[in-house]
Amino acid sequence: MMALQLPGQHVLTIKIKNLPENKGRIMLELLDQDRNTLERVVGEVNDKQSTITIDSLASGTYAFRYYHDLDGDGELNTNLVGMPTEPYGFSNNVVGSFGPPAFKRWLFELEGDKEMRCKPE
Repeated sequence: MMALQLPGQHVLTIKIKNLPENKGRIMLELLDQDRNTLERVVGEVNDKQSTITIDSLASGTYAFRYYHDLDGDGELNTNLVGMPTEPYGFSNNVVGSFGPPAFKRWLFELEGDKEMRCKPE
C-alpha cells in the first residue's frame, strides 16, 4: 500500500553505494539550512549499499552527513589525530581537505521528490 503524501511534502531518497563491507549500518543526520538536526536515520547495508528514504519533507534547503558504522557502536570511530577510520560522506558528495567541507557546500534544494547518489570517503 502506498503511503499518503500531502501536497507540498516530498520524498528524499539517498542511495549510498560502494561501501567497503556488507556489515554495520549507515548512520545519517538530516539538517536544515541553519544546521539544525531534523532527523537521524539508520540505514541497513545490503550488497555493499544502502538506500535511505525520508518522506514528508517540505520544500526547502537541506544537507546531510553520514557514516558507515562498521562495528555497530553508534559512533564515528577516529584515529589518534581525529581522522575518521570508518567510511563517511556528505550530501552533494563534497569532500574537504584537512577537515570536513564547508557546510554551505553540503546544502541542496528540495522542490519535489529527489534521489541523491553518494559514495563514502
